[in-house]
Amino acid sequence: MPPAMLRRLASRTVVYALLALIALWLVGPFLWLFVTSVSYQRNLLARPLAFIPPEVTLDNYRMVVGVVRFHAEGQAAKILPSMLNSLIVATAVTVVNLVIGTTALLLSSSGTIHAAERALRLGSQRVFLLWWALTIALGVAFLAGTAFEWRELITRHRLTISRNLF
Repeated sequence: MPPAMLRRLASRTVVYALLALIALWLVGPFLWLFVTSVSYQRNLLARPLAFIPPEVTLDNYRMVVGVVRFHAEGQAAKILPSMLNSLIVATAVTVVNLVIGTTALLLSSSGTIHAAERALRLGSQRVFLLWWALTIALGVAFLAGTAFEWRELITRHRLTISRNLF
């Protein structure tokens, strides 16, 4: 195998290994949450720790929804309202971030198009194309965010052209 091909293979291997590590880093906590939710406490406290539970149970889910009685029923009764509260807060934060984010995208695209125009005046076509591409990317992101907001308004809040908001 030629040296250039070996270098390309080695660099691809490193890139894919890093991507696999990043994916594990991002997905790992969710996998661990799932494993702990379907494990018995005695298995979680056992040494050595087994990442794949020897016994699987759905009792934790039954306790949360109140199907199975257990020693901390008072706390379990608070879980579902807490989950609803988390859903409401997460939805509100997402909507606020979308509104602020799309506004920031729109304002940022004004700056990038100004930089593209200046580069074009100075005769730097390569710099112009970079700023122009960034402006287009910001515009596409803005349109995607706006489309998501409108989809939410139409599907969740039944907003149509014939409906009066007031």
